[in-house]
Amino acid sequence: MDARFPTNTTNALVQALQAADETTRAWLETDSAVKALIQTFNLGVEGSFAAGGVQALAAVCTAAGYANMQKKFLGWRGSHIQSLNLVSCDFLAFHLTTPDEAEVFTFEKWVYTYEDGRQVFTQGSVDHYLLARKADGWKVKFVENFTCER
Repeated sequence: MDARFPTNTTNALVQALQAADETTRAWLETDSAVKALIQTFNLGVEGSFAAGGVQALAAVCTAAGYANMQKKFLGWRGSHIQSLNLVSCDFLAFHLTTPDEAEVFTFEKWVYTYEDGRQVFTQGSVDHYLLARKADGWKVKFVENFTCER
C-alpha cells in the first residue's frame, strides 16, 4: 500500500515509527497503554452505580487506588448521586516520573444524576492521575481534581 498511497498520514506515521528509536517506541506504547487504562477506569466509574460498587475498578487500580475509589463511591452515594456519566475525556499529557510510575492529566466533563432526577453537567475539570506499572500493566494509584468539578 505504501507505493499506491505514499503521502497519506497513516503511512507517514508507520514510516516514522519504523524509524523511531527504542525510547520513542516505548513512550508511544506507554501513551497508548495509559490512554486505554484511563478509558477503562472511567467506564468502571460509570458502571459502578449500576453494579452497586466499584468492584470493576479492582482490576485497574492498585490496592490503595481501589480503597480510595471505594471511599469516593461512598461519598457520591452519600450525596444522593444516582449515576455519573462521562461526557468527554481529553488526554492532556502523561509524564514518566520513574520507569514504573507516571502522572497523567486529563480534562473531563461528567453528568451527575441525583436520586431526585436532577442532572448537573460539570464545566469540566483537570484530573491528575498517579499510575504505577505492575507486572500485569499500568494501574491507577490515585486520582485528584485540580479544578472544581461542578
